[in-house]
Amino acid sequence: MSGSSERQGLQGRTIGWAFLLAGSVGYLVQRVVNDQVGRMPLPRWPGAALLVVIMVGLVVAAWPIRLWKRGKLTRRLDPLRAFRTLILARASALAGAVVAGWYAANAAVLAPDGASATVRAGMGSAAAYVVVGAVMVVVGLMVQSWCRIDPPADDPEDHAGPSR
Repeated sequence: MSGSSERQGLQGRTIGWAFLLAGSVGYLVQRVVNDQVGRMPLPRWPGAALLVVIMVGLVVAAWPIRLWKRGKLTRRLDPLRAFRTLILARASALAGAVVAGWYAANAAVLAPDGASATVRAGMGSAAAYVVVGAVMVVVGLMVQSWCRIDPPADDPEDHAGPSR
């Protein structure tokens, strides 16, 4: 699949579907577990903090690529490192959509019992994960854009379409 969609990278439509699928499945699974087994463990803050650390690491890994694209890096850029960073950025964006969808479903399942202080705390943690998931999506797409190298204007494949 080496058409224009591959050149555009990860699309918002794909991220939206990942969010909706994770949210739908998450809601159904959590509802069944809550009804049949008991309340699932409430989300904890350290997991959200770990995801933030991962996003900082992604930005740090991508920063030399950004500098190289702007012509501010004189040393040679390792293409394999740049490709790995791109793949990690796309995976982070998709994972962020899944995290946000799952924990949005978690908050929705907890909402009917929101009068309890413990449940409200769990809903707050779930909301933090939704925000962190959204940040993962934004950072992943931002780093993807840093790793994008447009084809030269005189690229014959760009104008003629796929060769047969």
